[in-house]
Amino acid sequence: MDIQLDLPVQNISLHEIDVRGDAHRLSFGRSIEPLVESLRRIGLIQPVLLCPGEEKRFVILSGFRRLEAWTALGRDRIPCRALDRPFNALERLEIAFWENLVHRGFNPAEKARAVERFLKITDEETVIKRILPALALHPHRRELDRMLKIADSHDKVLEELVTGRISAESVIFLHEFPERYREAVFSFLLCLNLNLNRQKEMLETLLDLSLRDGVSAEELTRHEEIQAVLNNEILSTPQKAERIREMLKARLHPRLTQAEEIFRDRLHGLGLPKSIRVRHAPSFETENLQLTVELKDLQELRRSLRLLEDPRVECGFDALFRLALDPSDEK
Repeated sequence: MDIQLDLPVQNISLHEIDVRGDAHRLSFGRSIEPLVESLRRIGLIQPVLLCPGEEKRFVILSGFRRLEAWTALGRDRIPCRALDRPFNALERLEIAFWENLVHRGFNPAEKARAVERFLKITDEETVIKRILPALALHPHRRELDRMLKIADSHDKVLEELVTGRISAESVIFLHEFPERYREAVFSFLLCLNLNLNRQKEMLETLLDLSLRDGVSAEELTRHEEIQAVLNNEILSTPQKAERIREMLKARLHPRLTQAEEIFRDRLHGLGLPKSIRVRHAPSFETENLQLTVELKDLQELRRSLRLLEDPRVECGFDALFRLALDPSDEK
């Protein structure tokens, strides 16, 4: 595609520019306020790029946000570079893509949008081999499917993806739920303000419970016990999140939860100091226990060793090992 970009800058009337089409607009989740302030202070450094369109009006190839910010300042003419010939849909998208990629890159939502829009006007192989690598994405059909799920998400979800409050993995996993319940699940996730790892765990728990019990994820999140925790003004948000996590986990894995409670009770009964911590393997996947001892001096080491050799403590550890070996066998 032969494009002459060393064209003179022209001040073109906003009335001559067609702003209706956005098939090759790739920006998302970027406020124009900083751009407005920049234009107010130092003017437009990078002119808008146009090409001839229909009805003797110009089409924007790159610079949608610059045009919006310029319009917000009340200006009626904007510095532009106008190409000398029209371009088809794929060419327009190519120009917009590479121009933006070079100058500012793309956030996660914009990457997904770019992939989706290329796929509408060209074949999958081209998108996988040319566009995905350019976006630093793995050139594979699976990655293509991931991007399409993100692009198919509600704007509210994409906005939180851009801010970092929700992970790309969580956005993709939301598509495991029926579409009519996704908004409720998404809102529930935001209320808990979970870190990115906990988000995936919470979504998996909700989905597993929904499939096993034959209830919607929305119904699970609106259960009176869950709502009581969310409305508890005494608990902090992390405390609410942890309590709800434990509640849902207990519902999904009642026997495992019971075994963990027995483990905690037995451990507490040993009366170990805070400097000695004992943990079982996650979900009792192995019978191993992890013992951690924090020591500040040699005297504390000796005290800890004597304590661990106490027959009562040894007996308690034996019970912990038996529980870790077969948590389902405990009454």
